Amino acid sequence: MPHMEQPHVVRNTLIGLIAPAIWSSYALFACFLKSLPQFEVLALSYLCAFLSLSLIRLMQTKERFSQSQQPKSNFHAWIAVFSGVCLFQFFYLGAFRFAPPAHAELINYLWPIMVLFGSRLLSRQTFSPRYYISSGLCLMGLSALFLTQGQEQPRMEYWLGYLFAIGCAISWTFYSLSVRHGKGINDSLNAKVCLVGFFMSLCIHLGFESFQLPSIAALLGIVFSGCGVITLAYLSWEKGMKGGNITILTTFSYSVPILSIALLVLFNLTEPTWNLFFATILIAIAGCISMIQKVNFKWPLVLSPTLLRGKYKRTESPT
Repeated sequence: MPHMEQPHVVRNTLIGLIAPAIWSSYALFACFLKSLPQFEVLALSYLCAFLSLSLIRLMQTKERFSQSQQPKSNFHAWIAVFSGVCLFQFFYLGAFRFAPPAHAELINYLWPIMVLFGSRLLSRQTFSPRYYISSGLCLMGLSALFLTQGQEQPRMEYWLGYLFAIGCAISWTFYSLSVRHGKGINDSLNAKVCLVGFFMSLCIHLGFESFQLPSIAALLGIVFSGCGVITLAYLSWEKGMKGGNITILTTFSYSVPILSIALLVLFNLTEPTWNLFFATILIAIAGCISMIQKVNFKWPLVLSPTLLRGKYKRTESPT
């Protein structure tokens, strides 16, 4: 039966869509960071994220985040945020070091399908055939990717990077589902986890790596990683996952690999091949199929001014 979707759900969904827009260019910056020691990059990124999150919290409450009234964070919330912030960044940067950028980016984008299935399992909702079709197309896209020939064909030395990319998908799925169904996850906890990640990465960097002065491009990548990806993207995604439309959010996330691959090709960081083209298109189509009947293809309604002014939008109920 149809149901009424509240305006605040649409507003939170639009805020959540900021995250995919930021992620679209993260693959490009990740390529610029490969020349630096990994834990040096992580330490500096977490430091930028901690400072920006603390500044945002200070501007919002006019007091330090540690003194603000926040929901008490439990152990599960700490594990979830550590998975989404620290583990994801570690796996993501590692995937781009040990595998071709296009391979790492597309394998990482198994997570929207994982989030959709995980969310419906936790909500005890039934699965529509379109979810099985979209999953099959996603796997076909990855199969097309691994049929690539030439300079970026799959090789044994890339398997570590592939495992890192799978780790990205799993860690981000766990974080997203925890934000959706858990409690105690907030910007104060994100800042604390970033501070913990900074000290952990700094200790590993000082113990096992040599400091390398970042170039201007790498420095921009570090600032973008800390202030853009870990701070702005995480806060907007958290807002969307808590109160937005999870189907629309995960579906729009399928546009990220298309834009990412386009930027990688534009900057000559990956080789354009027909296999890569078909893999990207199939994965994007999988996302579109997963949302059929949910928004009834009436995209102007999702962004209509009358809806944002507080009127309701009629959608189909989840199947």
